[in-house]
Amino acid sequence: MFTTWDIVLIVVVSIQSTVLAYLPDPKWKAFMLSMPFPFTLAALAVAKPIDSSNVCGLILILVFFALVRWLHVILRVPIVLTIAISVAAYGVMALSLKPVLRNDDVWFWGMAALTVATAIGVLKLMPPRDEPRYRTSLPVWIKLPLIVVLIVGLVLLKKNLGGFMTVFPMSASSALTKAATASGP
Repeated sequence: MFTTWDIVLIVVVSIQSTVLAYLPDPKWKAFMLSMPFPFTLAALAVAKPIDSSNVCGLILILVFFALVRWLHVILRVPIVLTIAISVAAYGVMALSLKPVLRNDDVWFWGMAALTVATAIGVLKLMPPRDEPRYRTSLPVWIKLPLIVVLIVGLVLLKKNLGGFMTVFPMSASSALTKAATASGP
């Protein structure tokens, strides 16, 4: 049922996500989020060439982060519910877009250009802000199994998600578990 790459993905990303949850400093969290493990291992687990869905997923992960911040900080939705809603939204968008995106060079480079334009727009429109320090209060024996369950679920959906799985907010979900809560309930 699981390939070798699936198992490596589950183990490595679970460890990365757990470490991320216990780091209090936002700069170290950002550093851990920038590590290429989730993308690389998910790409190997999906076992398909990189295509427009991988690139489009970069825009969807930005939507994921924005939705988490909006729901939790602005609307004050509890963080666990916020993350569940945001992960579900990412999944619905990915599953809706996957059949529409084509796997050719025009679509790949078109999505790349759209992603770059989106990134430039976000940089211009979003003011920089200091993020609060936070370290999860959950014991590791509770946190780690929850992360493993999330990642196993993603592995089970990898054929449906395709390239969108490679940028799915696996590590981001645990990073956000309380990163936003210092600025809200």
